[in-house]
Amino acid sequence: MGANASVIQKIYIAYFNRPADVAGLQYWEGQLDANKISLAGLAQSFSEQVEYQNTYGGKNTVTVVTALYQNLFGRAPDSGGLSYWTGQIDSAAINLGQAALAILNGASPLSDDGIAIANKLNFAERFTASLDTPAKAANYTSSLGLEAVKLVMSKVLAGAPVPTLTSHANLNFPSGHNTVNGTEAANGLKIDLDLKDLAVSVGYKLELMINGEPFTSRVVHTITMAEILAQKASIAVPGATFWGVDGGKSIGVKVSDIFGNTGDLGAETRIQLDTIAPAAGTSYTTRYNYANSTTHLELNIPQGELTGGHITLGSTETNTLARVDIISATDTKVAFDLNEAQNKSMYYGGYNVREYDSAGNVTTFNILNLPNAFLTGSDTKLTNPKNTSFIPVDGKGVLNTINASNSKLIVTADIVAGEATGGYASLSMNGFSVFDREILAGDTKLRFEINTDSAYALKALLGKGATASIELHTAAGSSAYSVGWSVLETRYLDGEAIQGGLTAPTGLIITPLGGKVSNSSPGTVVLNGSNVAISAEVSIVAGQATSGYAELWIGNQRIASNHNISITDTKLTFNIISAPLEAYDPQHLQYNVPKGGVAVVKLFDYAGHEVDSAGNLTVITNYSSLTGYDVATHPPPAEPVQIVGIQQDLVS
Repeated sequence: MGANASVIQKIYIAYFNRPADVAGLQYWEGQLDANKISLAGLAQSFSEQVEYQNTYGGKNTVTVVTALYQNLFGRAPDSGGLSYWTGQIDSAAINLGQAALAILNGASPLSDDGIAIANKLNFAERFTASLDTPAKAANYTSSLGLEAVKLVMSKVLAGAPVPTLTSHANLNFPSGHNTVNGTEAANGLKIDLDLKDLAVSVGYKLELMINGEPFTSRVVHTITMAEILAQKASIAVPGATFWGVDGGKSIGVKVSDIFGNTGDLGAETRIQLDTIAPAAGTSYTTRYNYANSTTHLELNIPQGELTGGHITLGSTETNTLARVDIISATDTKVAFDLNEAQNKSMYYGGYNVREYDSAGNVTTFNILNLPNAFLTGSDTKLTNPKNTSFIPVDGKGVLNTINASNSKLIVTADIVAGEATGGYASLSMNGFSVFDREILAGDTKLRFEINTDSAYALKALLGKGATASIELHTAAGSSAYSVGWSVLETRYLDGEAIQGGLTAPTGLIITPLGGKVSNSSPGTVVLNGSNVAISAEVSIVAGQATSGYAELWIGNQRIASNHNISITDTKLTFNIISAPLEAYDPQHLQYNVPKGGVAVVKLFDYAGHEVDSAGNLTVITNYSSLTGYDVATHPPPAEPVQIVGIQQDLVS
């Protein structure tokens, strides 16, 4: 580039607010170098070009001089300067070209005007030099190319660095602290970039780079006019974009103009990619204060996974009643103190927790599904039972499994000695419970015995496998549930012969209740018009139908059901009433037992095998009769026999 190139660039800036195009620079430089035109003549000739006429045609001298100042210095002229130069040009004392050179050369190099011109010249020279191919040079001379660079040139001022295609600004992530979480990686996110230090215009492109390289699926954004005016662009990263494995990343942008130039990768923003949600809490402890109706709740959390995050507690999955912030790397638990109103909300709703790590990943769960300890009185600590084991005690036993040779099973769990002295524990499996009712001061294990009468009965109860939950109780009333659900596996073979069977119920007794009792012959029961209900009892073999159920039928009518058969039950009771006897009249019995027939108890074990009772009674309904002996002489039980928790199924 020759010695005259800089002054030619300045004239282009003054008149047209843009760098010289390659052909124009070469032409005018050749004219000056060959002394075919003077510098003043060159400046004046610019006012005679088509581009000048397109820009200033029909405009007065005040407008043109104002534009020269704005193009050169980025400011309006002072009133004195504007008046002077306008007067000189309008009076023909000098021409516009001479005025332009005088305004250009009159700026002190150290003044804001001089620095603005120097910055604009720096940018113009670098830009023209970048048009190093015929295609780039031709693209610039299009109307879109010229307007794009004029827009950039307008931003070059004294107080700003010379703009380039290399960004020096950090990227701004939605999290506000430079993280990308699992939701953002899956659904996409927008990243903001400040455009103030960039030589960009409409149509320029921003490509997002990760660790210095393009994304597998390239992320490119085209700058809009709205973004130019706002001086901020938003780069949309589509959902499912591959960010790589979790960890630290360097994210930057490469800027490309519409002429085919691409800047260097400049400032990179260090981010943390964290797409894995934190693990749920492991257990919790509550202590209720009856004096002021408040609850202190402590939730055990995975250490280190929530550092810098927060936890909320609510009665639904979306509301927040309590929150804990500033979780450190060493925290293993967080505490919530709930007042009476919060306790009520929790009681009528749920105990829903949302864990947020520092990246914004969230894990939602209900703490009622976690092992817990409920403390009361003077109890200060109660550890959840753990390490549940299933031990077959007969046949060929394998730890934590049963097979066709087993009819008995011992279940154990570890506890901390001294925490539950004098208390008890219950084991729940497949709908039944067994107990360890004596916990001594030195006990470190709980022991539960599951005894059935045969391998057949044990298979019926546990043959499809089972999960076990243990609840530990102190003498003072505190409680704690076992950690996790322990799984019992089964090893049965199809068609394998298994000892035992389901024994038919025997000794069925049906007793009319209320009114007078009719005489009946052996093997029959007569119901008359004064009776209001019946009760029934039958004998079974303990351990055969645990967690199964039984039904009482009279003729083709199911009268009642018993769905609460425990492992030690030897008798089952049926009742068609639940309130005191006095609450019923004969219509109740006649509705539920409309006609007589053979009374049968159908017994079902947990696996669904069925057997009918033996030695059954015949029920005769004689509702038109009120005869019989007075119940005062042969009174029924003072209170009807009822079984807590039995579901009665009445059939009309």
